[in-house]
Amino acid sequence: MHPLENERVNLSGIQASRMIPCFGMIGNIKLWKGQEILIKAMKHVREAVPNVKCLLVGGTGRFEHPYLEKLQQIMKEEDLQNCRNIYGTQK
Repeated sequence: MHPLENERVNLSGIQASRMIPCFGMIGNIKLWKGQEILIKAMKHVREAVPNVKCLLVGGTGRFEHPYLEKLQQIMKEEDLQNCRNIYGTQK
């Protein structure tokens, strides 16, 4: 990441400032891809970098909706709602 003052990036309608540290995953949300590990690691990353953001970009198939709900529940339990974003399928 190379922070540039006030520079904005548009990723198919997703805007993020380069002044805010962020990381994430792009791809369908599936159990075997490890999004749960990323979200759990987010708690530890946030301790060192309080304004960090996490982006999960990708959709779910009909069988992955329970997994997405589990991820959202973990975010709620770990108080991570304010430092993450989940976007559906991007075109």
